[in-house]
Amino acid sequence: MLRRQEQIQRSLDERQREQETEFRRRNEASTPRPELAPLPEEPVSPGAPCMDVEAIDVEGVTLLPSRVVRRVTERYSHRCLSMADINNLLRDMTNAYIERGYVTARVFVRPDEQDAGRLGLLAVEGFLEKIVVRDGGSGDKHRLRTAFPGLEGKPLNLRDLEQGLDQLNRLPSCDAAIDLAPGDAVGGSVMYVELRPSRSWRFGGGVDNLGQSDTGAWQGSVFLEKDNALGLGDQWALSFSRDLLFFSPGMAEEQVLRGATGEADYLHHGSYSLSLYGSLPLGYWTFFLSAGRSCYQTSIRGQNFGYAYDGATDTLKLEASRVVHRNAVGKTSVGLALGVRRVVNDIDGLRLTVSSYQLTTLTASLRHSRAMGGGSLSALLEYTRGVPWLGASPERGGGHDVPRAGFDKLFARLSWHRPFVWGGQAWYADIAAAGQMGGQTLYGAERLSLGSLYTVRGFREHSLSGENGGYVRVEGGWDLPWPERWRDGPVGG
Repeated sequence: MLRRQEQIQRSLDERQREQETEFRRRNEASTPRPELAPLPEEPVSPGAPCMDVEAIDVEGVTLLPSRVVRRVTERYSHRCLSMADINNLLRDMTNAYIERGYVTARVFVRPDEQDAGRLGLLAVEGFLEKIVVRDGGSGDKHRLRTAFPGLEGKPLNLRDLEQGLDQLNRLPSCDAAIDLAPGDAVGGSVMYVELRPSRSWRFGGGVDNLGQSDTGAWQGSVFLEKDNALGLGDQWALSFSRDLLFFSPGMAEEQVLRGATGEADYLHHGSYSLSLYGSLPLGYWTFFLSAGRSCYQTSIRGQNFGYAYDGATDTLKLEASRVVHRNAVGKTSVGLALGVRRVVNDIDGLRLTVSSYQLTTLTASLRHSRAMGGGSLSALLEYTRGVPWLGASPERGGGHDVPRAGFDKLFARLSWHRPFVWGGQAWYADIAAAGQMGGQTLYGAERLSLGSLYTVRGFREHSLSGENGGYVRVEGGWDLPWPERWRDGPVGG
């Protein structure tokens, strides 16, 4: 019976976890952009007039490491430099800035320092003078403050602008674009942002047969999404799902059980879950909130009478994630999350202490995504530790087989998604591998489970779970050619 309770709860947890993963995936998606093209080299003509240069002095450099400046200038020192050589020196210095994203930086020759075998250079590194919204209201300025926080007056780095653009475009209701123009000050640039907003809310629903037979295989779901509710580029999603017992063969809305007293009890069989997800951007940071509640009710029949049992799971998680590296093809982020999970199970109104608990966890994560092989590669590494905070269950006595609230586990996942066209139709291939290592016996919610739509398909009613394990899944799919009028997604306004 306890095993069956855990299986029902894992099924509900997996559905909520998959919704959270999809919400986060859409929030962290980025658009691959072309590599920054370096300035071309100027050909050097043999026998061209030249000047002896023993040393090169560069002023105004604050954004390049001294070793980079030294490596560039040493190639041109102690030589007789032609005009083409000097232009290539300026090109190499400017390309050193461009490689690091400082696309408006330029290096010039100082005319007052060209004697006694010394060549003087001056770097104008460029800065973002101001950000202007084209045809934007006053509320749009707050969105820009969270997408491009503190960038005005700072050195202009294209990676900072791309990050802010990704933060704006992570909302389905926004299709932003940016343009750069010269500013009023020397080295200054003005960034013009065009938001091009569309509907800010969406709703929809669906029906599937992915539930458990004990609590209703057929499940109905509805969701509501709202963008920019706080005016800060935030996004919120509310999801509700429950059993559709009138679709499930052999199940009724109420079943009669004869309890130990011999009296008839009318019991509702079913399940439901309610989830809330939110995200708030701040430059390279993104803050996530997820909260949910799932409940189930069902029964088990003994030899002479039946037992009614039910349970509920409440979850709350706060996470801060920061992009630590990005380039034209991918990005890497780190995160820290605090989570609380409360699980209760009852049988005939009596609490089952062995399967009822509360966990508080700290999770450190490393994520990487990039374009590769015509598709997208995603990697995740997580370390989770149970901590005795916020009402976590006390440690129980017993042997090695007793789960504890203080635990450690390591989880990793690697996946690759590749869309392609075959026979005039849109197809895709997915390859995923995941594994987990737990140092001790874990509670059911922290185990790796195999046997569901989200792990190994074809095993809905019977699954395996454990502290250590892994799986590899390869699948392909065909995107149905929906009519054009159906391709705009959920209804919204």
